[in-house]
Amino acid sequence: MTQSTELSQAIRTTLAALDPVTDDLHARPDYVKDEKLRLDAASLSGFKQSLLNYQSVSAPSTDQTVALSSEAQKILNPILASLFDNYTALFQMGQLNTSRTIPPKQAKACNVRIKKLQDALQILLARIHAETNTGTSAGTGTSAGTNSPSSDDQKPTAKARIMSLEVSEATRAPSGLFYQTYNEALSLSVRAVTDPDSADVWNQVTWTGGEPDQSGIANWRSVSLKTITPVGKPITLTASANGTSQSVQIAVVPDLLHFDVSGAMANGGENWSFQSDSQEPVIVRAVIKPDSPDAYKWLKWTGGKTDPKNPDDRRLLSSAEAGNADKPLPVEVDINVQ
Repeated sequence: MTQSTELSQAIRTTLAALDPVTDDLHARPDYVKDEKLRLDAASLSGFKQSLLNYQSVSAPSTDQTVALSSEAQKILNPILASLFDNYTALFQMGQLNTSRTIPPKQAKACNVRIKKLQDALQILLARIHAETNTGTSAGTGTSAGTNSPSSDDQKPTAKARIMSLEVSEATRAPSGLFYQTYNEALSLSVRAVTDPDSADVWNQVTWTGGEPDQSGIANWRSVSLKTITPVGKPITLTASANGTSQSVQIAVVPDLLHFDVSGAMANGGENWSFQSDSQEPVIVRAVIKPDSPDAYKWLKWTGGKTDPKNPDDRRLLSSAEAGNADKPLPVEVDINVQ
């Protein structure tokens, strides 16, 4: 069976999705001590080698194709399902639970990468199934030994419906807005959940807003985190298919780093030492990333007086209000997401 363009692309997509999941396992602090994690990583690496071997053969045999399909279904899929459950349990654990080996945010990100690999495997298995049943040769689209399509090809393709959009790595505000912190190097992934939720229909999904996901999988979309969203102007992502659609609104908000306080010296934590004889007001500035006017507009202040020259990112305190080194500053700042 000669590899078609579609099957070759499915293999490349799966290979691209494999490494991040394996890297996540290697990065876990419990990897060395947890035999199951090591075995899972070895199985993922073994499947990667199987894919590379298959990819290198221009016309794989039926036995090679069946073996690859079997490895994906019987070994990889159960491992990924188990890892997904493991990460889900980790991000649901309480902060003081000693069994929680990685923070919730990291566990959620790991699950997103597992989901992408699961979807890539679905596409791969669908292509293998289609081409095994038809004996397709590259560029012909016909069954080996006949010019007629198989009975499977004659089955009408199901029509996808968009059921929901998954935004697993972001926080949801009471208003329904999803928000994530600014990061120059990262993107936020969004998955369209379809009915049926299968590779056979994902190519029916069309998107507005955001960017194509790096995975190349049609039911995924990305939002770059390298640009702050102006307040009141969220990014709207909409997935559509066959008259059905779902939308989400997403905002990229600034990363709160620390305070910069004029005429004071940090004592560690939230405490500061002030010049007791100073008559100048104490200026408390929020240091955020990125340092931009659009980012300042997201700040919500409690305490202090507005600095008329810099009303968004600073507050003014008198020396008396600033207090002493034994007490935190009577000023707080947060991201104003509602």
